[in-house]
Amino acid sequence: FAKGEGIEKDKYQLYQDQDTLMMKYIGKNDNEKEKNLLPNFIETNIKYYIHQSKQYFFVVIFMDDDIIEEWADNVDYEVPIDPVNAIRVGREISNEFDLAHNTYVAELDKESTFNLPGVDELNFKKLTIDKWHHIHVPFDTSLDPNIYQQPILNDTLYLGLLYDVLSNDYKLGGAQFVAEKKLNNKKHPLTFLFALNDYASGDKDGDGKRDI
Repeated sequence: FAKGEGIEKDKYQLYQDQDTLMMKYIGKNDNEKEKNLLPNFIETNIKYYIHQSKQYFFVVIFMDDDIIEEWADNVDYEVPIDPVNAIRVGREISNEFDLAHNTYVAELDKESTFNLPGVDELNFKKLTIDKWHHIHVPFDTSLDPNIYQQPILNDTLYLGLLYDVLSNDYKLGGAQFVAEKKLNNKKHPLTFLFALNDYASGDKDGDGKRDI
C-alpha cells in the first residue's frame, strides 16, 4: 500500500492503528473520513503482519494449514491424488471399487491379470497405473489424507486457496478483498500484490506446518 501524500482533496494518508491499516481521506462533503483497509481479515482467519518502509506499508498475509484445508473441503477444491495410495485406500474401503482392484500396482500386486466372478478360465489384463495420473478430486478432510499428493498444500494450492479466501464473498466466508478492483482504482492505495516464500521457507520451526 502506498502511504499517500497527506489528507487533502483527492489525496489520502495511511497509518497503522493497533492491528490494522487505516486510511484517512476527504469525503464528498469535505469531511475527513477513515477507512479500514483490511476489513474481514480477522473474521475469516487471515493472519497478517504489517511492515512499514519509507513509501509503503507491506501487509504479509497467511493462514494456518488446517484452516486452509477446511476451506478446501467446504468449497470442494480439487487437488491431485497419489495414485498408489488412492488405489490402496480404495481397495480397503470397498470390495466393489473395481477400478482400484483391477489396476495393477507393482507395490501391491503379485499378478497383473484378474478373473471375472464365475469366469475363471478367462484372464483379463489389469489397467496400468498411468491411467490414474493427473486425476484431481474434491478435497475431503474426512478421507485418508494419504490419497492426496503430499504435501497436500503445495505452494500453488496454498496460494490459490489463500487468494480464494481473500477474494470470496463475505457471506460465503471470504474476506471480500478483490485485489484486481483495488489495483485498478486510482483512488485506492493498493499498489502491488505478489507471492512471498515457498513451503519449506514458510516452515520456520520444522514442524511441517507453514508459519508465514
